[in-house]
Amino acid sequence: MTDPVFFNFHERLSAEFVFERLKRADLISPDIDLSKFPIEYRAIQTLSQAGQEDISFFHNAKYASDLSESKAGLIFVPKGLLERFCQNKPCLEVNDVHRAIALIGNAFVNDDQESASWHPTAIVAADAIVGTGVSLGPYVVIGSGAKVGSGSRIAAHVHLDSNIVLGENCRIDSGVKISHAIVGDRVHIKPGACIGQRGFGWALSPNGHEPKPQLGRVFVGSDVEIGANTAIDRGSFEDTVIGQGTVIDNLCHIAHNCHLGRYCAVAANTAFAGTTVLGDFVQIGGAVASKGHVRVGDGAKVRIDSFIGTNIADGADVAGRPARAILAYHRLLRHWSRAGRGAKDD
Repeated sequence: MTDPVFFNFHERLSAEFVFERLKRADLISPDIDLSKFPIEYRAIQTLSQAGQEDISFFHNAKYASDLSESKAGLIFVPKGLLERFCQNKPCLEVNDVHRAIALIGNAFVNDDQESASWHPTAIVAADAIVGTGVSLGPYVVIGSGAKVGSGSRIAAHVHLDSNIVLGENCRIDSGVKISHAIVGDRVHIKPGACIGQRGFGWALSPNGHEPKPQLGRVFVGSDVEIGANTAIDRGSFEDTVIGQGTVIDNLCHIAHNCHLGRYCAVAANTAFAGTTVLGDFVQIGGAVASKGHVRVGDGAKVRIDSFIGTNIADGADVAGRPARAILAYHRLLRHWSRAGRGAKDD
């Protein structure tokens, strides 16, 4: 159950709003009959918690018993499950249940920005440019020549270094440090993240280690989310790039010169060595590591706890250490299992 102490919700969403939003996202048929559903909704809840004024969702047959007992007024279901499970239930077939939940669930949250204000402890350089409607929390520091776009919200103890550029309507949570970076619009950076620090490049020698020049920048595209305590190093002689719409989980490390394409998803505890390149729409599981100078192709999937030691082809699905095609990985697991029991392969 969501707690109104921590979240501010719209009191109701009309059915007209809900269905129009689903239609615009191409999640339901435009000519579907909606007359059997309630005319307004209170919240999105699980099947067991939902009441007649709530929306719920069903996407896995193992929850069939919850579905049969649910009192929800509207239930999102994927294609292929409607006729099998939804007799006498107010189910709505959608093209992507998870996207429907995201679109409508977020719509219930009233995220209206508070009126812009600058805390008296905020320090803003005289030549910094701060747009209209910007909020600055306690002990924010904005350095010389920095630019902050209109509508952005900067939480407590954020340090925006000299000459950085931050786009419009960004949300920068507490304790973030940004330097040597150009950040797009509508970017959300979560607490403790560090963007633009020098990368880990050294000329190693018995006579002492000499740091290599780290003279690049970090480019962050619009609509990116960067997780808590994630570190993204600036480039050495090139730039580090995070493509538009990419989402990065907590506790990740993106080394110098890495290039992440558009709409990638990178789960927690992942570490990319320098000059790792991801194509567009790449999915990276948790605790993945890469060596430097490898490329993961467009649309590829790298499963949890894998190591990327060579280039990964477009559309590939890989797992293991080193990462290999998922079918080959499963065969290897079966081999190890049989060998552990003393059995021989067929």
